[in-house]
Amino acid sequence: MKHEALIREVFIENTIHLIALGGFEMATTRAIVHERAALAEVKLNEAYIYRLFGGKDHLFAAVFEQLDQELTSLVRCNLTVFREAGTPFRERAEQLFRSVWDFLLSDERKCRCYVRYYYSAYFTKYSHDAHMRAYGEIAEAVSGAFKPKADVVSLLHHTLTVMLDFAVRVYNGDLENSETNTEHIFNVIYASLQPYLKETASPIII
Repeated sequence: MKHEALIREVFIENTIHLIALGGFEMATTRAIVHERAALAEVKLNEAYIYRLFGGKDHLFAAVFEQLDQELTSLVRCNLTVFREAGTPFRERAEQLFRSVWDFLLSDERKCRCYVRYYYSAYFTKYSHDAHMRAYGEIAEAVSGAFKPKADVVSLLHHTLTVMLDFAVRVYNGDLENSETNTEHIFNVIYASLQPYLKETASPIII
């Protein structure tokens, strides 16, 4: 079991690296097996991809699921900022934004891989439903901050999309990772959410 868990971990890491580096065309089963083979503590072969994941497409889905869980877990943990009594809602929202923003900029490979999968046909076919369930739980947790008719899930996805686009611009060298730009990105996002927020926004944490 430990042996298979290690192989699974190596496959996922290799896939993240390849998709981030050159997209899905580069992430062939052969490349996934041989990528950084010298660093692996186990011997790999293509048959294991089918044995452990059911095929390459399902391996891609497993990679995204792991990255998506890392991101949603981070968001859930940082929702506690809304329990800070006396702190203006906007400041608490900015704390949450900065935690996610720092996370996106902490690992270029993971961010690029996540973005490429998120905008691919693989996402729609294999990962959309699980992703929506995870964000539905977050939406329920923060729904108390929004007006009754607001589509909170769509607003969360809008926020994520904007942050991903800006993060890729940073990695591409089109945008400097500076305090000024970080504040600007938050202001852009908050301004788009503000019409949907209650005047006295206070999320319900679950």
